[in-house]
Amino acid sequence: MNSEFINKFLINNNKYNYIEKNDSIIIGLSGGVDSVGLFLLLCSLREEFNLSLYAIHINHLIRKESGKDVQLAKELCQRYNVEFIGYTFDIPSISKEEKKGLEEIARNYRKKAFEEAMKEKGANKIALAHHLSDQAETILFNIARGSAVKGLGGMKRNDGTYIRPLLEFTKEEIIEFVNDSNEDYIEDATNKDNTYSRNYLRNVTIPGIRENINNRFDEHIVKSGYEIIQMYNFVNKYIDEKVIDEFVTVNENEIIIDEMIVNRFPRIIASNVIMRALTTLAKSAKDISSQNINDVILLFDKTISRSVDLPYNMIATRIYSGIKIAFKDDTYACKESFYNVEDIVDIKVVNKNDLTLDEIKKDNKYTKYFNYDIMYEILQIRNAKNGDRIVIDNDNHTKKLSDYFIENKIPKDDRRDIPLLVCGEEIVWIIGYRISEKFKVTNDTKRVAIIKLKEKQNG
Repeated sequence: MNSEFINKFLINNNKYNYIEKNDSIIIGLSGGVDSVGLFLLLCSLREEFNLSLYAIHINHLIRKESGKDVQLAKELCQRYNVEFIGYTFDIPSISKEEKKGLEEIARNYRKKAFEEAMKEKGANKIALAHHLSDQAETILFNIARGSAVKGLGGMKRNDGTYIRPLLEFTKEEIIEFVNDSNEDYIEDATNKDNTYSRNYLRNVTIPGIRENINNRFDEHIVKSGYEIIQMYNFVNKYIDEKVIDEFVTVNENEIIIDEMIVNRFPRIIASNVIMRALTTLAKSAKDISSQNINDVILLFDKTISRSVDLPYNMIATRIYSGIKIAFKDDTYACKESFYNVEDIVDIKVVNKNDLTLDEIKKDNKYTKYFNYDIMYEILQIRNAKNGDRIVIDNDNHTKKLSDYFIENKIPKDDRRDIPLLVCGEEIVWIIGYRISEKFKVTNDTKRVAIIKLKEKQNG
């Protein structure tokens, strides 16, 4: 193998601590050159670091040739004595059902599969094959979509259990490394489809910048991104030590930011504090843009009671002492409480053929039958939170949980005490009330989950 490539990784590993002795690692192996390069790199270091390696391949059923990808990944694992883990998701169908883009759905299902495999194998890390050009593309993409400052730093080298050991390598270096190893890889035809926004950046925008402005664009923008994230981290540390306790009040359902924050500190401090407030309530930063931050800052110059609408059904309102950020009246606080599933329900999974139609129809308030085939994630039980919706018909239409409670005259004080059985973010059963149409048993169901509420009498 290319010793220069491996030595470069070892130098980077001393700086960034990607892998350590005795790590157990799930490797994302799509069959493309990047993932094959990552696979070969970690295999070459398996003995030196005493690594336990597993390779996970996810077939999205987007391309007709996807079966070849699976076969290549399996054969590669066999040659290098690495356990193969395969998942198949019908992403095009799921995308239509959930009315979300292919890229978003594929990304979400990959993440779920990675983390499920990590739990099953007792692994402590998930290795992804993003490289220098991917990082440049991510930063440029975030700039284009109006990301807040944090997004301009790009992907993290180490992000919780996720590691990206190839972030310092160019695409050309990876191709050379794989070719030197005499291993095959798949050229994904969808990577040339410029209708995907990231492909447009990868195939049109970035090559144009390299050709017409600077051929080291990738390296320069990534370097700028790392400098931005260092400044961002410094500002965060300053806010933690000098700002939060004095100028921000955090309650369960709202956050109040003192108006003095815009008088005593630079705008970057106020912007960062507002971003924190929004993401703390929403528990997500995905749909919060720099424009949202600017809208809240402008409120400081408005009269009392003026307000602006924000993502996740939040609202920022000018009050006498500053700005109050909260959810609108018909939503819940986003603070979740999870419960031990075994304390609340019994779950039994059986083959549908072992049940009669009468048995399935005989379900009652406290015992329900569900389509286990589509439960893509471990079931959990939690209380209601902001944004909850439940599927109410076979066309996948949804209703706000709050509207369901109102229509069924459930007292407001009781609503957050009603446990919800969820699969990922989707409500499966409002326990003691209705179930989601999406998870009902159908003619195509093969496995049925019988779920019974404990300490209740059927009837």
